[in-house]
Amino acid sequence: MATFYGYSTIDKDKKFRLEDRNLIIRDILNSFGIKQGEKLNNPTYGSAIWNYVYENLTKETLSGIDREIKRTVEQDPRVKVESTEYFPEGNGLLVEIVVTIVPSNETELLKLFFTPNNQSVRLM
Repeated sequence: MATFYGYSTIDKDKKFRLEDRNLIIRDILNSFGIKQGEKLNNPTYGSAIWNYVYENLTKETLSGIDREIKRTVEQDPRVKVESTEYFPEGNGLLVEIVVTIVPSNETELLKLFFTPNNQSVRLM
């Protein structure tokens, strides 16, 4: 039986109702899609990842990306970040995040591709 229920109008060819793992992943993607400070009455919600994605991938930039990835994902108490890896790819950045979904202790590999030109993130 599902623990978490929600709805999403993204990916219209799929079901609107989401449960557990799928809902958590959609919520993480939504967090990256909202710039930090844009959400009314919750200025800490969202991500500042876009401040880093445009920069050259120096040691300092990768450190900032790592901090921001972990901070953004762990805004959701249902998820804990285990590890992260970064790969420049074309005009974007591929980020592999291993997370544990806390209620079920499931481990999940999320491959997220950040595209700076339209500031979008998608699941690979």
